Amino acid sequence: MNRQIITKKQIKIYLHFFTFSFILFLLSQSVSFSQLNFSTKKVLTPENESGRLQPVVSNLLIIRFKSQVNLPDIGDNYKGYKIVGRLLSPDNFKTDSKKDKPQKKVYDNALLKKAEDELLRSFIIEYSGNTSPEYQAAKIFNNCSEIEIAEPYYLYEPQGRFVPNDTLVTKQLLLETIQSLEAWDIFKGDTSVVIGISDTGVMQDHEDLFENIYKNHQEIPNNGIDDDLNGYIDDFAGVNFSYLDDSTNPGSTFNKEGHGTLTTGIASATTNNTTGLAGIGYNCRFFPMKAGINNTKYIYYGLQSIIYAGQNKIDVLNCSWGGPSYSCFAQSAVDFAVANDVAIVAAAGNHANYTPFYPAGYRGVLGVGVTDAMDTVIEMSATGAHVDLMAPGQGAITTNQLVANDTVTSIYHISCCTSAASPIVAGVVASVRAKYPELNALQALTHTRISNDDIRHINQSKAELISGRINHFKALTNNPFDKPGFEITDYKYLSLSGSEARFSANDTFRIRLNLKNLLGVGQNIKVSLKKVQDINNNIELIDSIFYIASIESNQNIILDNFLFKINNPGLDLMFFGLEFEGDNNFYDRLLIPIIPGSDYATFSNNILKLSVSDNGRIGFSDSPFNLRGEGFVYKNYCNTLFEGSFFATESQGRVISQARNQKGRRENDFLNGKPFLEPDSKFAIFWDGLASESDKIGLMIRSYVDLAHNDTPCVRFEFKLTNISGNPIEGLSAGYFFDWDLGADADSNVIRPFPESLADARTGKNSSAALIYRNGNFPYIALTVCSEETGALAQMISLKNDELFYDGIISDDQKRLFLNSGTDLFKETIGEISMVAGMKFPWVIPAHSSVSFSILICSEENLNQLTNLMRKFSETIITGIERHRVESNEINISYNYISGDIIIKNKNYSQIESLIIYDYLGNLQFKKEFMNIQTSNQIEIKTDILPSGLYFVAIKGINFHKVIPVLIFK
Repeated sequence: MNRQIITKKQIKIYLHFFTFSFILFLLSQSVSFSQLNFSTKKVLTPENESGRLQPVVSNLLIIRFKSQVNLPDIGDNYKGYKIVGRLLSPDNFKTDSKKDKPQKKVYDNALLKKAEDELLRSFIIEYSGNTSPEYQAAKIFNNCSEIEIAEPYYLYEPQGRFVPNDTLVTKQLLLETIQSLEAWDIFKGDTSVVIGISDTGVMQDHEDLFENIYKNHQEIPNNGIDDDLNGYIDDFAGVNFSYLDDSTNPGSTFNKEGHGTLTTGIASATTNNTTGLAGIGYNCRFFPMKAGINNTKYIYYGLQSIIYAGQNKIDVLNCSWGGPSYSCFAQSAVDFAVANDVAIVAAAGNHANYTPFYPAGYRGVLGVGVTDAMDTVIEMSATGAHVDLMAPGQGAITTNQLVANDTVTSIYHISCCTSAASPIVAGVVASVRAKYPELNALQALTHTRISNDDIRHINQSKAELISGRINHFKALTNNPFDKPGFEITDYKYLSLSGSEARFSANDTFRIRLNLKNLLGVGQNIKVSLKKVQDINNNIELIDSIFYIASIESNQNIILDNFLFKINNPGLDLMFFGLEFEGDNNFYDRLLIPIIPGSDYATFSNNILKLSVSDNGRIGFSDSPFNLRGEGFVYKNYCNTLFEGSFFATESQGRVISQARNQKGRRENDFLNGKPFLEPDSKFAIFWDGLASESDKIGLMIRSYVDLAHNDTPCVRFEFKLTNISGNPIEGLSAGYFFDWDLGADADSNVIRPFPESLADARTGKNSSAALIYRNGNFPYIALTVCSEETGALAQMISLKNDELFYDGIISDDQKRLFLNSGTDLFKETIGEISMVAGMKFPWVIPAHSSVSFSILICSEENLNQLTNLMRKFSETIITGIERHRVESNEINISYNYISGDIIIKNKNYSQIESLIIYDYLGNLQFKKEFMNIQTSNQIEIKTDILPSGLYFVAIKGINFHKVIPVLIFK
């Protein structure tokens, strides 16, 4: 993908206008989404390197203002930003506009109020230039202006025995599988129930569809007027969200891309009309929603279609599309629709694994996977927690369209994938809503979900990860209130003390489950917790059974008695299976996702909170997306650190880095050797194992985080750099790139030298200090870099981002410059600023030798107090950490490659109490406690039971504690 370069000065201009006064001026007139004009926008496709999981629109963001911001009507333009849309406008916000349709009550007033509030504060903005939407969104959000959420504008991709007299009904094998013929003998749906089809577009005049379209008689067709005042022109027999983008008729939902026509026929083809096929919903009507743009494959107006369904209280909404990226705005849209009693059914995805997929994965949506007519799960079908039900969509015959020479012909086609499975379920849900009108949307979805056939025995390899297959007949013959029906409204993983904590080896945690019974009274229910997809035995269940004597309809219950232990922390997604068994043959099964590990640790005291990744980042582990971590937060102020990334250079020009590269993407040259977990949760190891062979230096970094106690807002980082290349390293320089942002318009930040903060003993070439601040109600931040190595040279440079480097792009040449200029380029700088702080070691470092340096960061509201604090802490910037760690230099640990023993040499016969060996994930491998204090000169530990790998030996003695890595080879 070709990308032009844009400077931070340009971004700075844009971000400047997100001040409070700007917002008050900006929101002056009402606009609708019709100004989006997608025809002029690029589609940016997924990229593994940048972390983009699904397509996004260039130069568009969705933002949500904080609730305390006063929102008058919205304006069109203000300097660099253009407001081009609003997810929900108060001017055209009018629910239930289809007056000929039976009135429906709001299902959940509290949820509706919350969702309406969020959507009314959500706007679509357009920006100039060529910065990526992900970067622009992260920058706006992390500047902590009046913006609550900022996201790219995501695009979604389509995901591929009464017998009626329709000519193709005998070829509809799925009707036999889900027992639709028997179901229709009981009940055939009702014309009052409407299925919304949100898709690329639908051929409204298809021979087997046109008679089954719901008509909005409050709208006069094709007169170019919004007659019913619901904000949409000519939505008589469908709604066309994209008519301005592709110059089509507002009342036409046709798209040459025929995906929507395919999905519609399955759910709602006209039935018993001697033509074509039989729609699952039978008498239930459908209402097409064109959310795509003509001749394109993407869903551009997915959110708008969900909101439309809520505004007009459509009974069932089918979404045979989706993507892997979670969106807060989409969840708000779903909440809005559900609160307005819309039952949403969505394709679970064709990605052949169990990673989440949306909208199927949102709270309140029924996700559907795909089987064939013989109940075999199709290999490409999604599985996992977001798949609530399976349906036989593979090979389903359905309606289609043939476009030739501008002539469109009604045809039929074999469909596949979760796109075809979803409308099967949507048709059943519509039938359920027609037969049981007393059910609200979530009750109808839950009843449909538990009206299934168990197909696990047919799919042994996927049995733990799949749900039941829909049974149409059961859904219409089982009384919804004969059995309970549970939904998980919330869940948390907590330490035994009740706090949310990072998973660590050998620690015990509990699950707190919030459940709601949506259906009938439940009696004598046994709830069992089981492990699912725990391939590496990461988890051990301790307490896994809970009994519910009785639970009423619509009753909430909290289960927090389930206990489990982490055996091996890991970053692979797995699940807990929650199985319910009770009276009246009740059985249900739900999945709860869990990742039994993390790649960052958060440190906090009463006044300061920050996160550090296991492989060399400060603030966030996933910069620039900044979703994993807390940043650097002082008191109740907002995060002030956008990026903190380690990098290093040496005299031959090699560069290893976690900072942005010349392509504007984050680099990831480091592997983690030991995370911030036991035996020392303040200590991590990483090395340049992911760097290319031409760039690799051969450097192992031991990182130690020492956060001051209680009310002291200081944190000290110690870095020990060890040459593991096997060859000498000359001219090593290492440090951090910090991008600081104080306030919404970061162009008013100041950085300057701060020599007055250095203790007298620290003044010299091996120390340097900086002050970062902004006038107004913002905290001061001070940073000192220091080394005890004789001859080491402090490296510190202040960067005015728009002058010294292109935003989002730092070349290797610039990284070499930044870490090899001493303090010559460090001066007072005003603007949108960043900095580099590090240390140069201008000598040859032999193999297996080490050098070290430290960084101290403090924050205060008062400059004098900050100065005194920095002087106090910088005086012991190294020795203070050593004193805190209480390590003994009189004990050496090594590995004898010949005998295979770990050798502990106790030079001064120090008193040793215990010896523990952990693997690199923090798992206990060996433990020896000495009944009598051990004072021998040498201790030998056999390693026969330990495979090759990196281990950590922890020795605890009287008044000391030492941890050292040992590499075992066999």
